[in-house]
Amino acid sequence: MTTDLVEFTPSDLKKGIVVPEQIFDAWLERFNWSWHQVTRSEFPSPFTSLEQFQYACICVDPVLWAWAHLKEPDHPEQPYKFFDYQEESVRYGGHTLHETASEVGKSREIMVYCLWKAFTVHQGSGLVAAPQTIYLMEIILACRQTRVRL
Repeated sequence: MTTDLVEFTPSDLKKGIVVPEQIFDAWLERFNWSWHQVTRSEFPSPFTSLEQFQYACICVDPVLWAWAHLKEPDHPEQPYKFFDYQEESVRYGGHTLHETASEVGKSREIMVYCLWKAFTVHQGSGLVAAPQTIYLMEIILACRQTRVRL
């Protein structure tokens, strides 16, 4: 399973970064921004603080969003965890068809996707279908029972 979202503090900047370094670097590159500008508390528009910039990074990534806002159902003190293959699947932006064995985490992925869309996309929608209603009811029940920290 993937490690928890851990606070990363670059020693040369002394700034608390909660987004994993590789992802944060990619976001800086996307905005053509540098660590030097972050050090000077300069952020790309419309962001005015490190917290706002990081939260935007978290909200566009369903895995980071789950780590930041969801808790493990059986262990409410722990952040939500994924198997490595689930991270890639949840981040995939296209249509997904799950044809896998039971107990591999399909419902957990779908539940994260549904909650992420519900909390981060204005009037977000998606289609979740199953051959039997019982499978959808399991996902709906999991969504209701999941503790979301905002």
